[in-house]
Amino acid sequence: MKRTWREKSLLQFVLCVAALLSPAAFHARPVWAGEIQERRISYLQGGELWVCGLDGGSPEQVTRTAGKIEDYSFSVTGKFLAYSRILRWVDEPGIREKGETVPKRAVCSIVIMDWGTRKAIREIPPGKDGWIYISKWLPGDALLYYGASGFDVTGHSLFEAGLGRIRSLELPEAARLSEGDISRSGDLQIFTEESGLGKDYLQILYLQDRRAGRTSRLFARRSVLDPRLSRSCKWIAFLEVEQAGEKYQDILWVFERDTGGLRDLYRGPAHPKSGDRSELDWSPDDRYLGMFFSSEALVVDLQKKTGPPARIAGSDFCWVDDTRIAFRRDRDLYMVALPAGSPGLWKKGASRPGLLGPDRLTAGAIR
Repeated sequence: MKRTWREKSLLQFVLCVAALLSPAAFHARPVWAGEIQERRISYLQGGELWVCGLDGGSPEQVTRTAGKIEDYSFSVTGKFLAYSRILRWVDEPGIREKGETVPKRAVCSIVIMDWGTRKAIREIPPGKDGWIYISKWLPGDALLYYGASGFDVTGHSLFEAGLGRIRSLELPEAARLSEGDISRSGDLQIFTEESGLGKDYLQILYLQDRRAGRTSRLFARRSVLDPRLSRSCKWIAFLEVEQAGEKYQDILWVFERDTGGLRDLYRGPAHPKSGDRSELDWSPDDRYLGMFFSSEALVVDLQKKTGPPARIAGSDFCWVDDTRIAFRRDRDLYMVALPAGSPGLWKKGASRPGLLGPDRLTAGAIR
């Protein structure tokens, strides 16, 4: 069974049996805040959040926290910003050998900023269990975040920025929201449920039309990991981990909603999976599908029937436009253009790129 949190292991499966949020929380169709009318890139540098033009020019420092920003995420509408502010450092939980150096882990609060006024409207402190982390923004300006104690997730909560209120979530509801996907309009949601045990174990993917109030069973596989709707909502991508002897492989699948067809686009050695953000990300025009792992990106061109995916060494991958990806390598940000471009240095001493604009939010901007 997989629990996809920060410390999850490769071959566990998440329990995704859930109730949905109220439809009112999602049915407001995204409208961009007037302050964000052209595409810009956000990034972390020196422990602060910055934004600048796509060419790297006109940088603007957004936060001033004495270098204490660890993570950030913009809401789907672009009206709100959430960032993790470091409060203190403590010993990393775990059992170690005598004399082994004990690593440190940051304890953070989550600060919510009104992007239009650049003023903080709420600071959420860590709970009694020690840590809280940003999960992702949902349509309707609702921030999903979770608490953790050592290696265990202790609970999920939802901050509704427009209403200024917090609601605690039960695990089944939180699992469906954190492990599934919702269209940017809030009309469609995909999620998995489990069936059977042992050799009969399956994960079933469902699609819910929230406006029509109709839920459809799409297909079942041994594992359905990180399901993601394409920008147009015509396709659904997901990863499956398959065991072959003592080894495991990743399989990238795409499901076409109109035809019900399911085809595999890639098979290769299994990568470690991250629990706090999605590995899969579609390009804005749905032509490319990126598998953004912790140390490399594999990018598949859906217009090509054969050939290996483009491989990019690095981390913190982010689509900038239909063909360009920003990413971190060593301590700097680079940019590369598909299908066969060479990476070029874009911003020194920076990390966690995200794209702001009326047609796109990704990576640091939206999980």
